[in-house]
Amino acid sequence: MLWWKPFNADDVATLRELISAGKLKPAIDRRFPLSKVVDALRYVDEGRAKGKVVIAPEP
Repeated sequence: MLWWKPFNADDVATLRELISAGKLKPAIDRRFPLSKVVDALRYVDEGRAKGKVVIAPEP
């Protein structure tokens, strides 16, 4: 993950405000259950994701 940069607190606050105001909506490409985390990482690594990939706990 060479591209990783730490979060900038001011940027995060601005994004939070925009999302709360309904002016910005993150594009969720796909959701994976926690049991499929390897598949989710592969999906991202292969460049198939066109938005955010969400990994969620199993219901």
